[in-house]
Amino acid sequence: MADAALLSVIQPPKGNVFPLQDPGAYTEVLSRLPRNGGIFPRFDLIHLGLGEDGHTASLFPGDQALDEQQALVLRVRASKSPPDRLTMTLPVLNTAREVTFLVQGAGKREALARVLNGDASLPAGLVRPSAGQVRFLVDRAAMPPS
Repeated sequence: MADAALLSVIQPPKGNVFPLQDPGAYTEVLSRLPRNGGIFPRFDLIHLGLGEDGHTASLFPGDQALDEQQALVLRVRASKSPPDRLTMTLPVLNTAREVTFLVQGAGKREALARVLNGDASLPAGLVRPSAGQVRFLVDRAAMPPS
């Protein structure tokens, strides 16, 4: 979807796009990326979605993957289809310069309100870049009442 809707239109250099593969291969790719003085690669931008249950990046509420502090990539079993997924871990997400969430639909309103209020019980609420920022691109239906 990302390729059809965005990448084929803006055509970034191929070396700047990293599709998920198996955990070992993807960890190898990430291991070669620039770091910012730490063990995790530093992305300029990570684009995420938000699930109705507050999941993001295939990180679901209550999953042990949320506690991972060393691995770059994990294989996870999702409660939604497709069940077998790969995810970058929270330390990788939280090293980014910018994380942008795209949020659409009334079904996401409650989760978005909780994330915007700092609810750390939701995986999306744990995405807080230590030296970066988070932006939300939200349609009217998903916008919580002010």
